[in-house]
Amino acid sequence: CPPVDMDLSAFNLAWRPDLEKDASGLGLALASRWVDFFSLEKDESRRLHLTFSVEKVFDQPVPLAPPLAAHRFYRLIRPTPETMAACGQRLFHHIKGINPDTKTFHPARLAALTAEGQLFGALAETESGEVAGAAFCIPEEGRLLRGYGPFIFTDKDRRRMAEDLACHCLERVGRKPFSGVLTRIFDEDCFPEKFYIPAGGHAPSGTKTAWHFPLCDDAGGLLHYTANIADFIDTTVTRQDLPRKKILMESNPCEAKGPGVFSSSLNRKEKKCRMRPLLAGEDMEANLEAHLCWFQEEGINLCEMYLDLAKTEEASLLPLLSKKGFSPTLLLPGGGSLGDLLILEARMGQKGECA
Repeated sequence: CPPVDMDLSAFNLAWRPDLEKDASGLGLALASRWVDFFSLEKDESRRLHLTFSVEKVFDQPVPLAPPLAAHRFYRLIRPTPETMAACGQRLFHHIKGINPDTKTFHPARLAALTAEGQLFGALAETESGEVAGAAFCIPEEGRLLRGYGPFIFTDKDRRRMAEDLACHCLERVGRKPFSGVLTRIFDEDCFPEKFYIPAGGHAPSGTKTAWHFPLCDDAGGLLHYTANIADFIDTTVTRQDLPRKKILMESNPCEAKGPGVFSSSLNRKEKKCRMRPLLAGEDMEANLEAHLCWFQEEGINLCEMYLDLAKTEEASLLPLLSKKGFSPTLLLPGGGSLGDLLILEARMGQKGECA
């Protein structure tokens, strides 16, 4: 059968067929209100994947773990649900001084992720069987792993233990089908920076430098950008020592016909969303504005935009995003499907505008 052109505009979360008849949205927007997480993504075969999920609630009280016994040595082990639960009991309280959002580190949640094969890492176990440190990764959408740690629960051998944990954690994910490990939460006094590269400046959503460990060989490539982020690109590419052919584009948006589509991942519990261009169209500015207004109505506080800078149609959106209040925060080598992944962030303001 010959291919049939479809109107994909209904795949936008902010799609509204008739504003006079329906001011609340239809389809995916309504469906997304009944779940904790919603995602629309396109794979390498250009097939669309819709994901709806409701997170299990882990709200059991977490008692404070007893102090670690004095130890002479430690060994590195792979996490099991049982050892990760023991680690989580210490980490849950340890993390309060680093990140106020402790829900991610609930012992029952970490144990469940380990049992499901969704947590990779290493633990430092002392001769008495206690967990004295941890470093681990959890997959995010797409090809990116979110790194956590190293976290060290003892005052002894902190830097050496942190290096051992980071090294073994990265070795565990080295052959998995991911582009890299992005780490933002860790113990600052012993973080082994020599294993990572800085992913960019300070993000508006935090105060720490983000660190990235690429998992793919970097053979160089094209990096498209526009004048409004030239300083960020020059600084970051130089700092990361990337072999790139930088191409400064005109500010005019990429010409396209028909409606555009943004892929959206919505996390209602964390009040944040992630967007990426799925299909270029002639209505990208109005489409983006509609999404931002809808996110504001839904109580979303933080919006991230992911752009693959090897794709001209995505890089051409940079002036529009700057106009809407987005700022570049991270550049991840090889993080896109074809090239480097640029992450921009914007805080939601009033009436869908970005603060």
